[in-house]
Amino acid sequence: MIPSKPATNLEQLHFFELFLAKRNLEPFYTRIYNSFSKKIIYDRSIPQKNYLSKKTIIIKDVPDYLEVEIPNENNSLKIKKVSTYEGYAINIQPYIHINEYLSENFGKASRSKLRRYQNRLENCFNISYKMYYGEIAKDEFSFLFNELRSMLEKRFTQKKEDNYELQNWEKYQNLIFPLINDKKASIFVIYDGRKPIDICVNLIYDKIVYSSLSSYDINYAAFSMGSIDMIKLIEWCIENKFETIDLLKGYYYYKQKWINKIYGYQNHFIYDTTSLGTAFYANFKALSSKYFYLLFQLFKRWKFDEFYHNYKRKIYKPDLPEVDLNQPKSSRYIQDKEIPTEYDLNEINLDNPKYNYLKKTLYDFLYTSHESINTVKILELKNFKSSFIFKGKLKNIEVVFTDQAGK
Repeated sequence: MIPSKPATNLEQLHFFELFLAKRNLEPFYTRIYNSFSKKIIYDRSIPQKNYLSKKTIIIKDVPDYLEVEIPNENNSLKIKKVSTYEGYAINIQPYIHINEYLSENFGKASRSKLRRYQNRLENCFNISYKMYYGEIAKDEFSFLFNELRSMLEKRFTQKKEDNYELQNWEKYQNLIFPLINDKKASIFVIYDGRKPIDICVNLIYDKIVYSSLSSYDINYAAFSMGSIDMIKLIEWCIENKFETIDLLKGYYYYKQKWINKIYGYQNHFIYDTTSLGTAFYANFKALSSKYFYLLFQLFKRWKFDEFYHNYKRKIYKPDLPEVDLNQPKSSRYIQDKEIPTEYDLNEINLDNPKYNYLKKTLYDFLYTSHESINTVKILELKNFKSSFIFKGKLKNIEVVFTDQAGK
């Protein structure tokens, strides 16, 4: 028989909102010990008054390396901990330079590939890097968050996946701005000229950097933007004496090559034992939650999660602006002598939004041909609809798209 919910309060909260946004864990926790760094990072006394009388509080997604103490635990309050998902982190304490981290965690071939991505990006575009930490103007912050939202919409539509942050965007944006100016958050940006092409938002507590939200312009996908911003983040964290980069949960297939720590998430059920109904209901909720996650792990072991995600992608209809990921219907490398005369060509300006659909193909060409955006001419054939020539110093390519007139 399932016990009915008691007349007392049941409240669900998220640990990171309390810990990283509000910076106040009262009245739920009095102390937090970081088992990675082996030190206390939160210690606050609470007046001897039971704020949680006849209540059950569920606090979700508590990393198990943050060992908590609750007030009055040996008397009226108790805590049940239920393991949920895996989380992933990078311990950077042993390293004094990014090259040490890369040498210890990547083979020679992988390090060479990572260097190639960054060098190619910097050679092909007018690249600069900036970390906003401790100071950012409101206008600049709003601009970057608008750009980040646009990147996320396009990226997750391309992946045919939902994104939780987009559903709570205004709340998240209002939260981050003051934290940056207080050095409790940072935004790392890769610019191509003045245009942000990769943005990473990080929340910070003590010596822990939480990589919370990031995305990139999908037109630059060939350059492995995620790898470049990860290297830059690790480098900045090492230089600024941080100890841990927490990559949080999910997307293990991407994070596994960077991490050197795996930890567990927990849901905490804090309840008042002096109320029999509250104690019974809290224990029932904790037990049912435990079996739910055990079943989840079992399904994951049987690959049911892959079946679910594949099915979801097939039926997914994102509530987002449609993204044009137009690819050429044909392309071929050509010699200089095959390029028509200037009377048959128009040189176009890529800043014209009319030609946005060319960017992905052009940037792929820059990557594979080692060309620079500064020396490549984009030529449109006058007598052939949606036909273009990218004329570089080393190579040329002719690309033909589906007619864009109706789009």
